[in-house]
Amino acid sequence: MGSSLVFVSGSTRIDLNERTGLFLQAGYYPTVDVRAKTVTESVKVQLRGPISTNIQQLDRWFERARSNDPTMEKIYLEYKVAEGETAWRSRIYDGAVVVSKAVSREYYQGRVNVEISFERDSFWEGAETQIPLTNENGTNNTTGLTIYNTNDRLGVAPNVRVNCVGISGANVLGSIPAPPRIEITNTYSSGTARLSDFWIGRSIDDTTNPFQWFIPHEVTINTAASTEQQISLTELATNFLKGTKGGHYRIFTKMHYGYQDLRLNVALYFPASVALTPMQKAPEVVQNYGSVVDLGTLQIPPWLPGISDQAPVGLRLGGRRAGGFNQTFFDFFLFPANAFRQLIPRGYGIATGVTLADDGIAETVWTQGWDGGGKTGHYSGYGDWITLVPGKSQKLLFLTKTMTGGYEDEISASIKVFYRPRELMPL
Repeated sequence: MGSSLVFVSGSTRIDLNERTGLFLQAGYYPTVDVRAKTVTESVKVQLRGPISTNIQQLDRWFERARSNDPTMEKIYLEYKVAEGETAWRSRIYDGAVVVSKAVSREYYQGRVNVEISFERDSFWEGAETQIPLTNENGTNNTTGLTIYNTNDRLGVAPNVRVNCVGISGANVLGSIPAPPRIEITNTYSSGTARLSDFWIGRSIDDTTNPFQWFIPHEVTINTAASTEQQISLTELATNFLKGTKGGHYRIFTKMHYGYQDLRLNVALYFPASVALTPMQKAPEVVQNYGSVVDLGTLQIPPWLPGISDQAPVGLRLGGRRAGGFNQTFFDFFLFPANAFRQLIPRGYGIATGVTLADDGIAETVWTQGWDGGGKTGHYSGYGDWITLVPGKSQKLLFLTKTMTGGYEDEISASIKVFYRPRELMPL
């Protein structure tokens, strides 16, 4: 049987080779361009039956695609290389129907030859699929896998305190990275605390030199000095640096939200045992009553990416405040800067039982599970969409806080992940 080529909008379909009113001439051969965001193609079709109706419908859809109106359904081109094979879709952004110069003669014969040109994404998407997740609290889970707000691994399954979910490379199909829909359901039932901001990262697994995104750390400093004070100096050993591989990482820490004007800075020093020579510093940040603080981005190690036998470096945390400060700092969390998202609510976090979705498939952020039903869009996402890498085992990393400034390790959530595999050639 031949291939199938269909324009789709919602539940409405125009099959260009349905063999009654539309006949695809000379086939269709998808263009592959690995550097382009979109590609432009054309196909020749013979129209019979409701000729004007089909042309008008396609013209309307192409106009809608050009307008990029978010209130209207998107237009897709759906392709199957042969009957019974997987259907792949590619979003349409523009198009036109051009009739042949012999249209007058052809029309009265009940058939018109047209050329349909269109601009589409340079990739194709498969069917939406849920990805099984694994961590210390479950294996190949699809019902919702439990995470916590730390990664100290205390507790007994299914309540081990980990802040990650693992994805097997065998479960990420396709040939190019694809954005998932990450669904986070609040399972924390401490009083009426709502969960507020979420930070999400994606790391690629390396069983030989694993990435250690969690650094245990608890330091209290009580000083009356207004000058900058060293809060801590943590050695990043050679094995740790093998896992970070010279990548760039957003570094977070937890603390009580008691100060508006506490200024913090994080830096890498050599040697690791004493803050003698700064190798790299992130810009100073202000706590501003934050309980989970983004300290900035560092390249770790700050030199020789890809070299495995590196000398340890020191991760230094410093702070200053007029009149001094009394504060306890808990743990460091590292998120790969090239695969990082932050989700921020507009004044209203998610209650227990409510789901927050970072939906890279639909390119939106929504919540669901409120009394009365329906979705809301009161969260905003910052950063490029996280993508899943085909054939690679990987982890999604999470961190959150409550609306009232809580940062407890016991904060829990349930995670589900969905995606559409992406291909350059839809076979």
